[in-house]
Amino acid sequence: MNATTTRDWSLTPEQLAQLWDRMGLDVLPYPIQVRRVGLTDAEAQVAGERIRAGLRAAGLLDPRGRIGADLESALRQLTAPEAAVDSVWLDARGGESPHRALAVRTGRRAVLAVQAPGRDKLTGGQVTVRDIGVSALLDAVVRTLPPVPPGRRPGGRWPAEQARRHPGYSEVVHAPRARAGQLGVRVDRRRGPVLSWFDVPGDGRYGLVRTAPGAGPDWAHLFPVDPAGLHRWLGTALERTRTDLA
Repeated sequence: MNATTTRDWSLTPEQLAQLWDRMGLDVLPYPIQVRRVGLTDAEAQVAGERIRAGLRAAGLLDPRGRIGADLESALRQLTAPEAAVDSVWLDARGGESPHRALAVRTGRRAVLAVQAPGRDKLTGGQVTVRDIGVSALLDAVVRTLPPVPPGRRPGGRWPAEQARRHPGYSEVVHAPRARAGQLGVRVDRRRGPVLSWFDVPGDGRYGLVRTAPGAGPDWAHLFPVDPAGLHRWLGTALERTRTDLA
């Protein structure tokens, strides 16, 4: 499960927005977040030149203002991939802005974008974009999470409406949390299932999935999970989503 990196680029949110606009692209792919600030035309011109100067100094734009071919290709890869895995999580000791990650694969190329927290919940921070091995899609995202052992309680599976009445569910779900987040998958443009996870201090990490099998009631599945378990769950979710499209 090694994620082999071949090249990476580090961008401020403003630089990413500038490059995105220069490529004529629309909204940034979930969960990458850049907060657009309203500026007058004069302010936008000054800010744009400052950002472009920084991009040229970093070697990301040539003297004619053209984006490097490798970087442009990597960014375009993020827009409409064949398969994608995304992650958003918050640290209880941090602010309201989450850690974000998106790994995508199309053909024989895969790219990972990791975004640090920003100033507030609507503002993402520094973005690192890197090439990864095509077989490392799942592992690349799982590795962006702090490694935590699985929780010590067994969990279980209950009808969602009844789960909160079971101590095995309610005591874990309502325990203090050190971190919490979500993992999701997409195949083409179809969204697959989502796994919520959280870390209980002094205990470990748990996953929580809600499912609706057929026309029956929703079910809540709570289970201890480690990095290998997250990797397996993501692989199953991708395959299930791909099968649903067939």
